[in-house]
Amino acid sequence: MKFQVAHLPPFLRAMSQALKAGQSFEQALEFITPETRPPLRTDLEKLLQDLHFSLPLKTAFQNWTHKRPLPEIQLFTQSTLLQRQTGGNLTLLFERIAKIIEERLALKRDLKTFTAQGRLSGMLIAGLWPVSLLLFYKLSPAHLDLLLHTSAGHFMLELSIFLEMLGGLWIWKIIHPKVL
Repeated sequence: MKFQVAHLPPFLRAMSQALKAGQSFEQALEFITPETRPPLRTDLEKLLQDLHFSLPLKTAFQNWTHKRPLPEIQLFTQSTLLQRQTGGNLTLLFERIAKIIEERLALKRDLKTFTAQGRLSGMLIAGLWPVSLLLFYKLSPAHLDLLLHTSAGHFMLELSIFLEMLGGLWIWKIIHPKVL
């Protein structure tokens, strides 16, 4: 089963509630872990196992972030370690991280929706070249012979393939914006 970042906000909110109820971080982790979905549950069980073997929390978190190098997990682990060192409010921290992760997921969904037209346009433009080549082959084979059997035709064919790839790359860059 693939790890889903969408499982982190409910886990973080449950951790926040357990901490509000007066449990320690480790107690809350033990209480919440059986209720989480795999593969997050598997990761948390490994984290608990590391803590039970007296590994420092920092080392256990580093093991987790090496296994799952996701920015959301790094945000959770680094901010938790920092808050524990400085004596900050973990309940508030977990609620804020859950909200940040949910906003990021919503932004990614919105971007996917907003770029759907660009993806469709890219597919149509990519398919237009071979379709038009087949259409010319059926309607006017003489024009296609000029394209395939002369040096000028080869140059135009190579140029069109290059421009097609360049346009595809450009459209791909436009419809795949980088989200931090």
